[in-house]
Amino acid sequence: MQDKSMQYLLKHLISTMKSALSESNEVVHVVEQIEAHGFKVMLVADAVIQPVDQALWVAPSSSPASEPQLQLSAADLSWLKSVRIASSPDQPTPPSAQR
Repeated sequence: MQDKSMQYLLKHLISTMKSALSESNEVVHVVEQIEAHGFKVMLVADAVIQPVDQALWVAPSSSPASEPQLQLSAADLSWLKSVRIASSPDQPTPPSAQR
């Protein structure tokens, strides 16, 4: 597909999505509620565009996957504690921190 044709189609897609969202009573109502609480709303859509003959998603490898191990630094743990998040399931959030 030519670049100008793709540019037109992408602009048309954006315009169509904006129109569809603005015509949805539910979307408009929720956005108005959020804005009434003093926040601005920006809706973002993500699209993957590539030639038809290419797979959209890479197939998982045939080797067995091991569970990834997350390594937390002391700074990470301190920050998690400051926002009242337990760093492991074995370490429950204290009742005074739950709201």
